Amino acid sequence: MYKKKFLLWLLFLLTICSCSKTNSFNNTGKKIIYNATYSVTLDSNTSHGSIIVRLPKNYKYRQRIIKEEFSIKPKKIFMDGDDRLALFSIKETVDIDIKIIVEIYKYDFYNAVSDDKNFDEEIYTNNLILNNKVNNELIELAEKLKSDSDIDTIKNIYNYINDNINYREQDIERLGYEALKTGNGDCSDFSDLFVTLCRINNIKSRTILGYGINGEYGHHWVEVLYDSRGWIPIEPVASISKTFTFPPGMKNYYLYFGFNIFNYNYTFKVTNGLSVEDSFSVNNLTR
Repeated sequence: MYKKKFLLWLLFLLTICSCSKTNSFNNTGKKIIYNATYSVTLDSNTSHGSIIVRLPKNYKYRQRIIKEEFSIKPKKIFMDGDDRLALFSIKETVDIDIKIIVEIYKYDFYNAVSDDKNFDEEIYTNNLILNNKVNNELIELAEKLKSDSDIDTIKNIYNYINDNINYREQDIERLGYEALKTGNGDCSDFSDLFVTLCRINNIKSRTILGYGINGEYGHHWVEVLYDSRGWIPIEPVASISKTFTFPPGMKNYYLYFGFNIFNYNYTFKVTNGLSVEDSFSVNNLTR
């Protein structure tokens, strides 16, 4: 009798521990508001057209969409790979105002959940199959930074990039290799080079497109697939994260958009005959 009760009690404890381990992510979020305006103009020879814009999405453990408002109803909202997009039909000069309230969560190496391993080969291949020419110099550098474990290799890459490249805003999009050669680059350069060196070493990695809170400009960071913890976000620019140790903790600061940079521009894509001026802001929700 006592033995049976003990076994039942032990089974109960093991079940509780198992559930706790599987669902270990428990983080209080904070609400932010994303505002975007697209001022769309038709030229004199164009009677109609369309614009596709990026939208933030629900992203497990990282963010949750609470409310969306559009000044003009989208013709459709759809997914293309991992990108969430809205299509608007344009028949006259118009301003499209978008307001989205999102709850975001702090998520990094230290609270990552092992079930976050979703991997789609096609989406991954389309994401930043880098225009970087994988030349001998990059291959030799990647081999130099390779260590006995993936996490140590990632650490070597992180340290090398931050030791050898100074953060500097760029007027045009460049490749990470150009940042390596010039010794300076912005967040996209850091991310591009980081992902290139990881992939040469057969570490699955991808560039993230999004925004930082209280920002009016886009931002890039990276994720690496680390077997015991799933996809791990990393801010590759130490001077932005203010974290000079590895793995760097991620502040609850990031609004995720997508990965698929080569299918669409950073924020929008239009048909011929349309011109667009856009503006954005991402701020903490104060009410």
